[in-house]
This record gives sequence, C-alpha cells and structure tokens, in this order.
Amino acid sequence: MSYFRLLSLFVAGVLSANIVVTSDFMEVLSWVKEDTLVVLDIENTLIRPSHYLGSTSWGWAYVDHLKGQGYTKEQAQEETRALMKEIVQQSDYVPVQPQIPGVVNQLQTLGLEVMGLSNRPPSWGFATTDGLASVGIDLLKTAPVQGTFVMPHREDLQFIEGTLYISDMGDKGEGLIDFLEIVARRPARVLFVDDRLRNVERVHAALVRAGIECVAIHYNGAVEWKRKYDSAIAAIQLKHFGKILSNQEAEKLLAARIEK
Repeated sequence: MSYFRLLSLFVAGVLSANIVVTSDFMEVLSWVKEDTLVVLDIENTLIRPSHYLGSTSWGWAYVDHLKGQGYTKEQAQEETRALMKEIVQQSDYVPVQPQIPGVVNQLQTLGLEVMGLSNRPPSWGFATTDGLASVGIDLLKTAPVQGTFVMPHREDLQFIEGTLYISDMGDKGEGLIDFLEIVARRPARVLFVDDRLRNVERVHAALVRAGIECVAIHYNGAVEWKRKYDSAIAAIQLKHFGKILSNQEAEKLLAARIEK
C-alpha cells in the first residue's frame, strides 16, 4: 500500500472520529473554531411544536394509521404531508431547550456563517422561518448566501431565508455537498447538529469524502419530548383542528370524555 493511500486512510480515520453525542445544546459552543460553517437541523434540534399535533412523532404515527386504513406507503406519506402543511401554518413553536436561541445568536455574533439544513418540504419554508422567528432565531442573518432560490439542476433543493430544504427522503449529506458546490463555497470546517443519527452519519461521511473537516453532533435534547408523545391527546387536537388546542386543553377534553 502506497504512502499516500496510508496517509488518506489516516486522515479519514481522524476525521471520522469527530461524531459527538450530547443532550446539551450549549456544548455546540465548545466545538467552534474560526472559519467554521455551522449547519443546524430545525425540527427537534432548534425548535419543536408546543403541541403533539404536527410533531414528528405524530407524523410517523399518522402515516402508520393511514397504512392501516389501506393506503399504500406512498399514499399515506403524501396525505400526511398535505395535512402537515396546513398544521405547520398554525403551529406554535418553542425552542427544544431554552438556551438555544441565545447559542445561535452567540455563534452569529462571533462572525460565523450559520445556516439551517432541513428535511421539511420546501413548501413549508416560510412557515418554518416564521416559527424560528417566533423564538428569536434568524438563520438568514449570517447565512453563507442570501436570498431565496432553487438550486440549478437540483429542484428538490431550495434555499429559503437561511435554510437549505431537501425532500423528507433526501440525503442531507449529498444535498449539503451539492449546495456548497453550486454556491462555490468550500468551508475549512463544518459543525453540523441534528437529532437524527442517520443524518449525522450521512453529513459527516459526505464531508469527509469531500476532504472537509467536520464535527457532527448527534443532539438528543428532544428525546424526552418524543417519549412523552400522547396519541390520544394528538387525536383530540386533530378532531378540533381549525385552531390547534394546547396539550393542556386537549387533555381536559379527553379527561371529560373518559368521565362520561
């Protein structure tokens, strides 16, 4: 085996070691260096709905419910996306952890480029921006590029107000690499944060293959929120959808129904 082959394997091994697991978003700050592009997932990383209806847990459960009603997987996913688009327009959001807006603002104040990377459909983009703004996060402020546009030759990739959107089945690693090539940016280092391990691994692997240093953080701050998901409360919220009942309001209606 040649010297250069051994060297490339050594470098790849060092880079691949940089996958971190944490449930404290403040730890993101400890991995910051100069010339770092910070790339952040949105759902269950920065923000989540304050109610169960429209959460990722509800979305997966609703797909399974429709499949049980005879829908194909593709039909169930399409029906769920259409309903979720309506729900997202009315959703109330909170940070996954209270300190998150302050951490994002601190990263931006340091002069770092910060952007979002989401598997939400691009058609939810402006509603997602509004949700982020409601908790004090503006990802366009120090994004690597400004504006809103569709990526040439990749219509499934849209950059909307500081966040790159890729289809819910899309590979975030490939999408990010294509985005960087299209906008002619090659950061010295990428810090990526996501609550889904699959995304963390894919983005890390894609950047390492491209020769870009990457620290990928598997962030578990939303684990307790996902564990507490209550399908009965979500069902009440769906039944009364037109406005979205809070979990507490739906819980009271559920309790009253049980008592009868």
